[in-house]
Amino acid sequence: MSIFSGKNKCGECGGSFGAKVWHSTDKYRRVICRFDEVTEAIAQRSAKGERLAGFIRTLEAQGEPVAEFDERLWGAMVDYVTVGVDGGMTVVFRDGMTIHK
Repeated sequence: MSIFSGKNKCGECGGSFGAKVWHSTDKYRRVICRFDEVTEAIAQRSAKGERLAGFIRTLEAQGEPVAEFDERLWGAMVDYVTVGVDGGMTVVFRDGMTIHK
């Protein structure tokens, strides 16, 4: 364990670096520092899965079709809203879908 463990980020994309072991079972064993693209991708997919599961739980709790605005459902579905200088709005949902009006 190093004082830099978990503290290294790529200046280009913000991705993290981590320790990797090469030849773990022989005399050429080395610990190197490599970009954690796969680890980052796994973490992002896991987080997306957790958000989706939360969204599904929220929908299941509804029990019936939505007839009026539901703040809890809105919070579960929408990631963020961008308002443009022209007054247009872009709604980005947690599943990545976008709507522009």
